[in-house]
Amino acid sequence: MTKSGKAMKAWMVTAVCLGLVWPAVAIAQTQSDEGVITGVVYQKDKETPLEKARVRLQSVKKQEKKKTYTSQPTNENGLYALSGIPEGRYKVIVISKGGRKLKTRTVVNITAGTSLERDFHVKARKGFFGNCTPCGISLVLIGLLFLL
Repeated sequence: MTKSGKAMKAWMVTAVCLGLVWPAVAIAQTQSDEGVITGVVYQKDKETPLEKARVRLQSVKKQEKKKTYTSQPTNENGLYALSGIPEGRYKVIVISKGGRKLKTRTVVNITAGTSLERDFHVKARKGFFGNCTPCGISLVLIGLLFLL
């Protein structure tokens, strides 16, 4: 499948998912004092969805600094959804599959009874050993021991 074919398939799946969820969200919004945020998390290239990431909203109010709301892991299309969010301003943090916090430098305004659609593009931060896995790091360290 070509890159444009994959993008079209991802777009169609996204449209179907939003089509199934949207009526339920609209009904819930009329009965709620809380807001909803949905969207897609992409990698830095702005095309590749980031799978198994979590979107976290953290209140920017000083008295509510510890209040956070975290989504379920994104699916293979990078889709996320957070509902039941009290009205307010929130800093957005994306947490990668490995648990790294990928800051978006984004603040969103959640309004009661509304739905906000927002996509995020994040760049994975490299650790001390770059993008190496813990297993790869262990192999490097074992190799260094044999050199000594």
